[in-house]
Amino acid sequence: MWLAATVAFVLGFIPCLIVAVRADAISTVAALNLAGVLATFALVTMTVAFQSQSFITLAVVLVPVSFVGSLAFVRYLEGQP
Repeated sequence: MWLAATVAFVLGFIPCLIVAVRADAISTVAALNLAGVLATFALVTMTVAFQSQSFITLAVVLVPVSFVGSLAFVRYLEGQP
């Protein structure tokens, strides 16, 4: 059951990728944020499925890194004409 949830979260990357490639810059930032959330949820469900603490450590590190990456991307876009 937990692996099915993990697969569902990973499949959620497909629409994020499509939006990131085809949409405007603001939509790309939203897709990037959603991908970070989906990755975090996937890592948490993998922690429960495989009973391995290393995945939860990755999830805890991914949350601030994803947030800071999104802020950096927005900051970069501010300088673009």
